[in-house]
Amino acid sequence: MDEFDDILVVLGCAAYGLIVGEASRLEIGHAFYSLGKEWTTYGVFLLAFLVGVISLVTVMPSHEFGGGHKRPRKQRWFRRGMRPLIVFGALAVLFLVVAQLLPHSALSDDERRLLAKARNERLQSPLLAAKLSQADREFDEVKAIDGAHLNRLDLNVLLWPNGVFLDPGPVPIRTVTEVLAPRAPVWPVLLSGAAFLYLWWLAALIFDLGFVWQRYIRNSLANDRLMLWSNYREP
Repeated sequence: MDEFDDILVVLGCAAYGLIVGEASRLEIGHAFYSLGKEWTTYGVFLLAFLVGVISLVTVMPSHEFGGGHKRPRKQRWFRRGMRPLIVFGALAVLFLVVAQLLPHSALSDDERRLLAKARNERLQSPLLAAKLSQADREFDEVKAIDGAHLNRLDLNVLLWPNGVFLDPGPVPIRTVTEVLAPRAPVWPVLLSGAAFLYLWWLAALIFDLGFVWQRYIRNSLANDRLMLWSNYREP
């Protein structure tokens, strides 16, 4: 059973790394981007691993596993069954959702430095600064891009039109970010997260029922053990 679980975990991680596109993995795991680009994928794996380990540690100490002073799992309200896994899984999903709601974009560190340098040069130049309105002088391109959650494709069109970095200035960036800024409601995300947790619990329940049926009812393991212990042999 444990070996089968390990195989499923490895297959799930492999499917996430191979099937899910790089842009989607960067977006999902952007909370770990500060650790490195590859950690946008590894961080999600680590988060799932921590959910499993913490849930297991929460459930395991009990009367059934040699700790006579521990409270039996059947007498608990929270620390039994799928409840710890669902709760900690919900917290992990909530963490990823909140991270998505916070301002962020696909801007690299180099692009942030280039935009900040261009803005400083524009403000320090009397000729260029005279052409800007007060709103343009106070406009922060990096914050606007992060607030609009621009992805790599958007940034390539906006900042790299001919394969070379080109500062478009505050007006084009303001126009683009105002159009692409997310305004969708959050409740569908929360509803889909709740549906995911319910389907997760249902899948685990069906798996447990199927395993019990195959091992202890259909294959009559209990009868086989009883006949073995009684040295019973069919003629």
